[in-house]
Amino acid sequence: MHGLNNATQLLSALNALAGRDDDDGWLEKRSADLARTSREIEDLGYVLAVLAAASGADLFGERREPRGLELVLDALASALRLTGAGLAPAPPSLPRLTTPVGEGWELPWAVGTLLWASATDLPPDAILPWSLERRPQGWILTATCPAGPSLAAAAGRVHARLAGAGLESRTDGWSLSLPAAWLRPGEGLAPPVEVS
Repeated sequence: MHGLNNATQLLSALNALAGRDDDDGWLEKRSADLARTSREIEDLGYVLAVLAAASGADLFGERREPRGLELVLDALASALRLTGAGLAPAPPSLPRLTTPVGEGWELPWAVGTLLWASATDLPPDAILPWSLERRPQGWILTATCPAGPSLAAAAGRVHARLAGAGLESRTDGWSLSLPAAWLRPGEGLAPPVEVS
């Protein structure tokens, strides 16, 4: 919501400039701001559609967004900062979503839900360590944290909505195993990690 508010403020300011007769060329001067704001609104719209779809509203339609994990994790990190919780930085290049997963919203929603629940179960100002790695048999998302009540509730919702993924809870955290076909490497992503 904070991001949408910022975008709205910029559009209001640009609207005021457009209404001034004495400021010729305002569009050329502010075209980069307008393009950036357009991208931000489109990205935030995707995140809102993911959340709405998880709540039962069909705002997602046929939209598929390969950068879904990136968009949801960016919004998640911003939202956690507002609560005082923290998320360790994402890898420099997140994998891209492919088309075979449900209606397209389930995987980014599940990743965001599990990380949110884990981070909000931590003490104030704690940072949640997590990773997403490619393995020969698929992908694995892990977080190192003690199990808390928010994670327990989230785990049930994720299990019900993300058939084909394997969620395993441990005393020191959890892992979510994902089939290899659900994600494809992003640019610069390391080759699969061999685990013995």
